[in-house]
Amino acid sequence: WMPDPALREAVRETLELPADVPLTKDHMQDLDIFIAEGRRISDLTGLEFAINLREANLGDNSITDLRPLANLIYLEELGLPENRISDISPLAGLPNLVFLIISYNPISDLSPLARLPKFRELHAQRIWTTDFSPLEGLGFDIFADEICEIAPFPPPVTERIQNRTFPSIALPRRTYWGTSNNYYNVAAKHDIHYFSTRFGLYWDSTPIASTEGLSTQLAGQVMGQVLSEYEKYAERNPNMLFFPAVAIGVYGGLDAFPPDSEFWLTDVDGQIIKNEVPWDEYTIDILNPEVQQLVIEQVVGIAECGYFSGVYFDVWAPYHTGVYEELYNIGEEEVIQAYITILKGIRARVRDDFLILVNRNRRKSSRYAEWINGSRMETGVSYPGGYTYERLVEAEDALLWNEKHLREPRINILEADGVVNQPPDGPDNLRWMRVWTTLSLTHSDGYSILRSPGEYGEYKEVPGVYQQYGDHTWYDFYDADLGKPVGVKGQRCDGCEGLFIREFTNGWAVYNRSGQPQKIQLPGQVTGVASGITSTTHIIPDLDGEMYLKKEPDTIVDGTVKVLDIELVIEDPSVWMPDAALQAVVRETLEALGLPASAPLTKEKMLQLTSLKANHRGIVDITGLEFAMFLKELHLGGRNRITDLHPLANLTHLTQLHIWHREVAGMSPVTNLDISPLSRLINLERLSLENNGISDISPLTELEELQVLGLSDNAIDDLSPLVGLKKLHHLNLSDNSIKDFSPIAGLTNLEELWIENNPATDFSPLSALNLTDFRSDVDVNDDSVVNILDLVIVANAFGKTEPDLNGDGIVNILDLVVVANAF
Repeated sequence: WMPDPALREAVRETLELPADVPLTKDHMQDLDIFIAEGRRISDLTGLEFAINLREANLGDNSITDLRPLANLIYLEELGLPENRISDISPLAGLPNLVFLIISYNPISDLSPLARLPKFRELHAQRIWTTDFSPLEGLGFDIFADEICEIAPFPPPVTERIQNRTFPSIALPRRTYWGTSNNYYNVAAKHDIHYFSTRFGLYWDSTPIASTEGLSTQLAGQVMGQVLSEYEKYAERNPNMLFFPAVAIGVYGGLDAFPPDSEFWLTDVDGQIIKNEVPWDEYTIDILNPEVQQLVIEQVVGIAECGYFSGVYFDVWAPYHTGVYEELYNIGEEEVIQAYITILKGIRARVRDDFLILVNRNRRKSSRYAEWINGSRMETGVSYPGGYTYERLVEAEDALLWNEKHLREPRINILEADGVVNQPPDGPDNLRWMRVWTTLSLTHSDGYSILRSPGEYGEYKEVPGVYQQYGDHTWYDFYDADLGKPVGVKGQRCDGCEGLFIREFTNGWAVYNRSGQPQKIQLPGQVTGVASGITSTTHIIPDLDGEMYLKKEPDTIVDGTVKVLDIELVIEDPSVWMPDAALQAVVRETLEALGLPASAPLTKEKMLQLTSLKANHRGIVDITGLEFAMFLKELHLGGRNRITDLHPLANLTHLTQLHIWHREVAGMSPVTNLDISPLSRLINLERLSLENNGISDISPLTELEELQVLGLSDNAIDDLSPLVGLKKLHHLNLSDNSIKDFSPIAGLTNLEELWIENNPATDFSPLSALNLTDFRSDVDVNDDSVVNILDLVIVANAFGKTEPDLNGDGIVNILDLVVVANAF
């Protein structure tokens, strides 16, 4: 009688029923006040028995049908915001209803409320109608939404961009932390605010064309409060830019349109496509002309509201091209043209200095350059410890391209991620903050920010280092005033690849990814913002950046910046990585990740390795790999001769490890390899250890994530350590000394099992396994099935040397028994 488990749970909690007491219809009469917000309730069936209910709050659920409430005649207060309700006619018979909230529902008809005798207050924001005429006889004071249609506030956008000083820091999101004034004071230090700022405004339900109920204009009930909110920023920083976000191809919930709306993009079965992200995100059909028009109308609504400098398009085209091609054989060009149609439609109706910012990450926007002013470039970490040279070069290249080709005025944002599992003032986060700030300064006239690691999201202050607000950190480094740029963007020094220096009116920005420390001489005494050192010469570590302030601000200094020779005290890599062959392949891999060829190999650079493919390189000693702490994939197979695995013992990020050996003339085979150093590599999913003379596999006992395991050509006779490896689907045990296969009988996920050339004769423990690829000597005809055909082949071979399955030199009845036991 109450089918919804979420409703049952909420009712039981309200009634404080013990777990062993069943919920009955009689219990429902005890409900007087029922609060069940955000409980994922979809069906109210059963609530009709709560005949004494006076107050209910059921907001933020998935309710569509109100009929169970129709006879709750004592209801006085009812909250139903943020559901999926379109029909409120069941409320027409509630004689004592005084207060009702139905905001954020697709409701288009209010007439059922017209004859409620005690009705006094209705909250109905963002419903699908602006017709309140059915309520005129109730004597309400109706406070209708006021559409935001005001001229842009001064100063003009172009002046705000030109008047700001550097570094210019972006504020990705607006949320309150700490005291209100404290938040605004820090927020106003930023020169650009994007993603979610709407100053309390929301999308008004203004109909367009045939898409009645869709939101196309920003509105608010008290516009004076909106102005007050805006002024809290503007009075502190008149150069700040504001961008509300519009997700051009996705919506965060299924209540944006009716389920059968043609606005949704569906698969061949008619199901709305949900994107593969951890949150609810559903795809709309951007090829539908009405969807395109809706996006245009929304952005025009933003442009008409003078609080905003432009619009930020989040999720700019990463999903659509692949989805259309996969499901409907529609190519990329048609999708691109849809985006261009939207951009053209917007530009035709907004002011010239209205800014369009898109989320393109590290991609260039060549097809959209004519219409967009900037790109939000999310860098994404390359590995848990930070960024590779390759990732930095990729960001530099895209940023310089955007600075040259996008529509003026330009507003590119470089948004980097902090290192996880380290607080904002951790050494790596401080260094990467300096790297991305100075990369932005030397390659653009744009904005930058380092987002904080997620687990450090609370408000916090560390004097002299940073202030922390949610996922946003304000570092003291940002407080430096470099003034305005003087030098050329992306200017390298002569003869030092990867070192960038740019002059500003109040100082210099220096960014170093050259692969080694650099010593520079500046024309005059300057003070490092991070180092605090005042001198004419300064040393910049590799993968770091610094700002240097002139003694006399707002001056152009005569003279040039010089790069001086530096005596580097760098440990010879052969001390900590003695194998020259391993050194060579490590350097090749790092150079493929952007390490300059002239840069020395150091332990710190080993952290950039996430994959190393070193098969057939003649490696005999893997000492030095212990510094590659973020390796996920390691190949050391073939013509190598590795006898000591201890350097791998702490590489716990490894998911793939391949150490197999091939016979090579002049190289002794590996015998009795000790695999105990692998016992802590609990994230391994694929492990290859073929031809290593291994006899003891007990170190594999705890590697429960293993899915593929290769152990052929060893000396294994005991399989009991494999009992708990339940995720295995491929296991190669060929050419060992195994007589008993019963320990693997419970590995029910096994699909592929190879056991050739083992002395076992009883294969019955394997009979329950659902194998698709079974390779054994008893499968005489090699058809992956052991059956009567194999018996026939053995019988026909009597007196011959093949097939001698038990290896006793005679083909006889014993060989038939081996096959029979394997059935």
